[in-house]
Amino acid sequence: MTAAPRTRTTRRPLFRTAVAVTFAGLLVSACGGDGDDSKQPPAGIGDPPSASGGISSSLGEPSSATAPGAPGGGKIDVRTIDPCSFVARDALTAFAAAKSPPATRPGASPLPAKEPITANPGVTFNSCTVSVLATVGGSVDVSVDLADIAVDEKSLAAPAAGATVRESNGFRIVSFTHEGDGTKSCQRALVDKDMKATKIDVRGNSAAARADVCAIADAVVEAGGKLAAEGKLALRNYAPKSFVQLRPCDLIPDATLAKVPGLAPNKVPNATGFSCSFGPAGNDPTATVLLTKVGLRTTPMMPGPSAKQVQVGGRESTVEYEEASPAYRLPGRCSVTTVGAALADTKSAEIAEVVVLAPNESDKEKVCAAAQAVAADFWAKLPK
Repeated sequence: MTAAPRTRTTRRPLFRTAVAVTFAGLLVSACGGDGDDSKQPPAGIGDPPSASGGISSSLGEPSSATAPGAPGGGKIDVRTIDPCSFVARDALTAFAAAKSPPATRPGASPLPAKEPITANPGVTFNSCTVSVLATVGGSVDVSVDLADIAVDEKSLAAPAAGATVRESNGFRIVSFTHEGDGTKSCQRALVDKDMKATKIDVRGNSAAARADVCAIADAVVEAGGKLAAEGKLALRNYAPKSFVQLRPCDLIPDATLAKVPGLAPNKVPNATGFSCSFGPAGNDPTATVLLTKVGLRTTPMMPGPSAKQVQVGGRESTVEYEEASPAYRLPGRCSVTTVGAALADTKSAEIAEVVVLAPNESDKEKVCAAAQAVAADFWAKLPK
């Protein structure tokens, strides 16, 4: 059995990108998720950005996978849709440079020409980043997270300062622009009939490219919304034993939570249901927190020096303790990761992960023992 890849334990793959921090202010109920809106996630769900993998995927082009029954009519199903297909290639061609000529270096073979538009599936089932070589110079990154913020009518009726709300293709679109420190990003939230918002964030890496970011954001959200309304977003071909249908919040019973000393049973899924946090409501940096997720790893990583390859619940797993990271306000934590099926169209590995963050426990062995105990019960629910 293939060993689990090393996955650095930041909160980004488990919960939200840095982009979502802005959207959390824009859409008041962003912390709610699929569960009880009165519950609040444990402390510190914000996280630093991290890189996506480098596997190409098709853009906005209905494929043979887009068969009758594909979601449409104002709903986006994160468990079937290829997130890269939301970014319609036609929406980007007006902003993209021509294919670059082969680059040459003295005494070396020519480097291949660059495609002007490339897609990189993210570290979740519902995320994708598309890079565009811009006609004006530099490049632009378009990040999409399908339906991973839960919103309510109140937040749409009274959006945050600087935000606007309009209707298009049967969806509501929230628009917001952020400028500061010489950067500019344009963000859009496409709210479907289930009151789940797809995030679109567009950023340019040069002054010239930044001039186009809002026009690109509008083009992407309009074209993607039209594809979604017409049921033309491409479907992914998941393996029969895929983790994509799993909801970690539903798979971790109270008896398992009791295996983590000092853990409060408060349970908060994110809006997609692919990840779940357990711990006290509110912002308590001293509390023990349990994080669980299913997702993707497009760039397998070798285990670090402190990692161990062990059998947990009958599955080859990577167990690693990471020391506290004061810069990110993360306590010492132990992660347990296992690999699932490969995703054929991106050649990425599905993963399941359990992380225990224990600020008040200095004994690494105890923290990792708790993480492995939860993982053993979680792994028992994974497809075999």
